[in-house]
Amino acid sequence: MVTDVVGREPITSVCFTKDGQCVLVNASGDSTIKLFDKTSGELLQEFQGHSHKGDYRIDAVLDNTDQKVLAGSEDGNIYVWNLVEA
Repeated sequence: MVTDVVGREPITSVCFTKDGQCVLVNASGDSTIKLFDKTSGELLQEFQGHSHKGDYRIDAVLDNTDQKVLAGSEDGNIYVWNLVEA
């Protein structure tokens, strides 16, 4: 078993890229979604702008081409980011 901590906030969703090399992590409280290299644990990208303070379980996912990150928000909107450019 491997354990890792992403800040102090609980993780509400995890999504792997299609090739299994990266993992997208959504943690409540800090309103950021983080993309990590699965092997090294290196932070590759951060996505900000949505609201996720912990009142709801909000998922963050990748589209079917692994080019876009999509996430719900507590403000009632859906946010979409380019995976590479954030």
